[in-house]
Amino acid sequence: MAGDNRLDDALEDLLEALYVMIQDRGRTSGSDLDSGIWPSSADIPLSVTLEDLDRRGLIAIAADGAVTLTPEGEARASAVLHRHQTLRDFFIEVLGVAADAADNGACRIEHVVSDEIIESMIHYTRAVRKAGQTASDSPQAGKHGSASIRGHHNARTPVSSDRP
Repeated sequence: MAGDNRLDDALEDLLEALYVMIQDRGRTSGSDLDSGIWPSSADIPLSVTLEDLDRRGLIAIAADGAVTLTPEGEARASAVLHRHQTLRDFFIEVLGVAADAADNGACRIEHVVSDEIIESMIHYTRAVRKAGQTASDSPQAGKHGSASIRGHHNARTPVSSDRP
């Protein structure tokens, strides 16, 4: 694998989007990403970004344009999604933040939050769930009420294995 192993936010977001798309559709291609995931205003073209991920050994691009994640790419993408969903769940269930705001905040913070903080948030959210007192049940929930938790990018599985 060439270059350094650190990914910037945009590369992590792209890996995460690829992971979700592949789980939802079974496969994906650069044209799938070009038609909605990758901003047309991006400084770097999608093809160059995909080549970078390929060079780093995180994806493989087939001759027909199909994009797959390597085992390392899948692990990295899954970790980003895990952080996102953990943050989102915490913001909604513990803090009573509206789903859209929670999703947007999680998307920004997922790139810098430490594993220690994520683990603490998981344990705290579990305790809140076990006690049956989520923020949506609290009088302080106000206008946010109970938000549905679907996960980032319509992901199928929740992060925490303790979901009822």
